Amino acid sequence: MVLNSNTMTLCKGLTLFCGLMMLVFKYATHFVPTTTHHHDDQDKRLSHPSLPLLEAIFPHIDIDIHQNHPSTYRKLAEKDEEEEEEEEKDDTKETGSFANCEPEHKVSRSNLKITSPHPESRLTTISCRDIHYRAPFDKIKNSQKRIVVGVLSGAAGKGPLHRDSVRATWASGHDGVYFIVAGPWEDIQEEYDKYRDLIWLDEAEVYEGEESVLPFKTEAFIDIVYRHATSGTLQYLFKTDDDSYVNLKALENELLNSGFDYWGCCTAQYFRPLRHPSRKWRITFDMYPEEFYPLYCQGAGFAMSKNFVSCMVDQNHLKQFRYNPFEDVSIGLLAERCGFQPSTNFDKIKQYRTREASELKQLVDSETERAEIKFLPRPTMKNKIVQHRVKTHFDMYAHHKCVLDNC
Repeated sequence: MVLNSNTMTLCKGLTLFCGLMMLVFKYATHFVPTTTHHHDDQDKRLSHPSLPLLEAIFPHIDIDIHQNHPSTYRKLAEKDEEEEEEEEKDDTKETGSFANCEPEHKVSRSNLKITSPHPESRLTTISCRDIHYRAPFDKIKNSQKRIVVGVLSGAAGKGPLHRDSVRATWASGHDGVYFIVAGPWEDIQEEYDKYRDLIWLDEAEVYEGEESVLPFKTEAFIDIVYRHATSGTLQYLFKTDDDSYVNLKALENELLNSGFDYWGCCTAQYFRPLRHPSRKWRITFDMYPEEFYPLYCQGAGFAMSKNFVSCMVDQNHLKQFRYNPFEDVSIGLLAERCGFQPSTNFDKIKQYRTREASELKQLVDSETERAEIKFLPRPTMKNKIVQHRVKTHFDMYAHHKCVLDNC
């Protein structure tokens, strides 16, 4: 076959073009990020069906979700490969579970004052700190409930509306549900006398940072109910928040005769605390010098058996253990101290309403207010016990109707 000069020129041009493209492809691969998922031991150990929401569910732990690969996680910072291999050989994790508070710090940081004597005023000690409180002791003492629920709530702001929503829906007809509040007594005195379902702490309502009142609310609830519920029927305490819907019947079916001592939506391995100053839920080395947090159950809802509660109160662990500003981590510290392992169920306790990318993106974005999250799915309580982040009275009622209608 004879090729004319034009054809030969075209062939040479195509050959040169192909060669250039091969060179471009060869060197471009050094700069284009790969989409291959990691398969090292760290990622295998972290494999769990709920991990795409792990950082959002447990905001205190040091895990970052890769932007490009949401199913894989970065290796722990400041650890080289040799240190990680040695760490995996040793299953012992240093936590703060057995650290005690300092007795000289037994001074309340609250600026509130006891303004007048009250027949239901008492004192208890949590983490070397005297806590003045008031509670409806007659109601607690005479309760025949096997599960008593403590609902953390704010005295002011949206707190009263949330409490009214809970009273009108899932807590209606149940005398074993108590709201744990703090702040000025004058803000809640009328409500306290009217409903007899508030436990009030004479503490400032501080929710964030290393002065948070939330651990004191949770631990005071444990101490108060255990000491004063003397009817002999108590089997479990359950802690939740006032923006949660709790199916109490399903909770009873899950817990009673289950053998669980510490149950909820819990971590399955030890994680490091957040330390970076830019992170909202960070903790300083001064307050928590240990390298790892214990296993713990997320605060939207967790149960503690009477055996676990007895250990915390009767063995003075609530009085003596070192304060931690995160109430769910605090109970994990006490669980490890008492020798109890958490039992977890991600499916029945829902911290968030959806797994859709639109919500997840906002959940992991620290600059986005949770109130801005829109387009939540239609309420459903099918196969759930707790649904957190129920925003309005209408939303709470819609979840309640779903329990009644099995939707």
